[in-house]
Parts: sequence; C-alpha cells; structure tokens
Amino acid sequence: MNISFTGNNEAIFRNEEWTQISPADQGMRVFVRKKEISGYNQLRNQSRSNYHAGYLFTQIGSLNNRHGLTRSIVSKFHQSQCRLQLEGGYIEYSMLSGCVFIQDYKVTGQGRDKNSPGLYSVDLSGDTPKLKSENGISSTHIAINGAFKNSTEAARRLPEFIERGYKPETTKASLKDSGYSLFYNDCGPGIPSDFRQLFDSRGIQGGTEVAKKLAELIK
Repeated sequence: MNISFTGNNEAIFRNEEWTQISPADQGMRVFVRKKEISGYNQLRNQSRSNYHAGYLFTQIGSLNNRHGLTRSIVSKFHQSQCRLQLEGGYIEYSMLSGCVFIQDYKVTGQGRDKNSPGLYSVDLSGDTPKLKSENGISSTHIAINGAFKNSTEAARRLPEFIERGYKPETTKASLKDSGYSLFYNDCGPGIPSDFRQLFDSRGIQGGTEVAKKLAELIK
C-alpha cells in the first residue's frame, strides 16, 4: 500500500483522496476521506453540545498523540488494520508510514437497555421512575450512582442524596415535579463501586471509557 502526498494537507491512499484533520507538524498525521470531511466537521460542531459526539471527537484526536494507538487492537491478518474500541462505538483505521487513515467511526450513545452506562433524564411523577436516554443536561441537578442493583433502583434512591445536599431549595417532593438527570454506570457483578471509582479517577491504563464519557459530559 503506497501513499502519495498531493499537498500540505492532502494525500492519495488506496486510490482515494484524503484530507488531514490533525494539527500540522504535531504527532501522527491523521486523515479522513476527502468526500467525508463534511461529516467530520459536523461531528466537530456537534461535540460542543452533544457529549456522545464530544467523546468520539476526543477519541479521534487521541490517535494523533498516540494515546489512542496504545489502546487499539490490531487485526491478526493485516497488521496495518487497527480498531479503537469505545464505549458504545469504535474507530477503525489503517496505519502506515506514520499516518493514520480513519476508515470508519461510530458511537451509538446508549446501549441496548436502560442499564447501559450513560446519561438519562429521570421522571419521578409516577410510582416507578422513568428513564430516558439523553445527549445533554437540561435539568438543574445531575447525580452519579453508587452500587445499586439497576438503573431504576438508582433513580429511585438518589433523590434522598440530592435532598441532603440541596435542602431546603430542593427536596424529594420538588424532584417529583422537576425530575433530574442521572449518569448511570453499572458497577458490574462482583466489582465493588470503590474499586471502579479508583480505576476511573487514578487513570490506570488511561481510565475506563465510561470515565472518559463522564469527563466529556462535565466539560
């Protein structure tokens, strides 16, 4: 596979035109197909208000400084083919001669069900909390769960902790009217929440993907 450079930010790879998206003269040169540059620009614009897009945009940027490269897996059959697995998505790319050519990328937001890690709005108006997947925060309060058996139980119990921190302005009764946001992270069977917290906060092996999504949400 040969690469030919047609300009400062342009290249020909696999008989396709590519445009460089990484900063000039900084780290690895990262390219996307020229015909797909509008989609990349759209992702960059969405990253300012959608934390899923922000997470994906940051991970694409990590391929430039090798942080993403060290977390990638390589094809058994083609060593130039790599995949960076993300929370609810992936980035597939080819790497050759110090250049990264992004073949495909995707982040889906929430997973298969409401117990998947991510952001939810919580409606407490009924007998059972109702959770809805969200891309950003629109409520006054957001809570992060501890060790609960599922997201519904977390949504039901966390208002008492919010009340403890914000009473008398906010109470469990007022949250029934206003609702709140929940960033849910399933601790998983047999993994105490304090161990998961240590893994996330200390940045061991770069931190978990859920921690990186939460970081984008905070930003």
